[in-house]
Amino acid sequence: MKKKLIITSIILAATSVNAQTIKDPIQWNKNTTIDTPISVLIDTVNSARRIALLANSGATVNLMGPSIEVTVSASKYNESTTFAGIRATDGATLNLGGDETKNINVSVNVSGNDPTKDIGPSAIGINALRSDPQSAPELFVSAENLVVNVHSEDGYAYGIQVQNGTQESTAKKATLVINAKNTLINATSGREGGYANGIVAFSEGQLAINGNLAGRTHQKLSNEPRYRSPFIGDLTRGTF
Repeated sequence: MKKKLIITSIILAATSVNAQTIKDPIQWNKNTTIDTPISVLIDTVNSARRIALLANSGATVNLMGPSIEVTVSASKYNESTTFAGIRATDGATLNLGGDETKNINVSVNVSGNDPTKDIGPSAIGINALRSDPQSAPELFVSAENLVVNVHSEDGYAYGIQVQNGTQESTAKKATLVINAKNTLINATSGREGGYANGIVAFSEGQLAINGNLAGRTHQKLSNEPRYRSPFIGDLTRGTF
């Protein structure tokens, strides 16, 4: 299927009124299926609370509700670490959304600076990360509307990211597939240079995006805020 790149705005998804907001991270290490709305709000100063939704340990997790809303906020966090809205790792399979899912919203906003490394915490919206050499995760996103907003005041900001940690592997690789009618990604960083990217695939990570895709990055270049292309990879193939 040929992909279209459409630089327009789409209606921001609203959380279902039936979703009860949870203020603690959720981690699944066993097979789980949920078909109700999910709303998670993490306002954190603790590195143990840096990932809102996490699937790991080879679990198959199916989140099939009509809406999924994830918000992570960390203010003045003075360590160089990564905060993420949604992550699959350690051989897990995460099915984020299904046929009945209308809206998925992910927002990650962090600030602070690690004086020992001269960089602040990073923000990632959705990522599939292979940390175990033998266990590549899979993350599949299905929804009518997917909206991802990430900002780091003094670190990296990645909207969608997949990382396999290899160079010439013949084994199964970390995979992230987005099947959404509309995908909107905003990635911004207050740090100078190439620190904000909408879509990133590292070290043989497999990434495919199907549907209408819109996005913007905004970061400081030469002491002035300017815009640059938010996308890395070949959108006509959809695999990075």
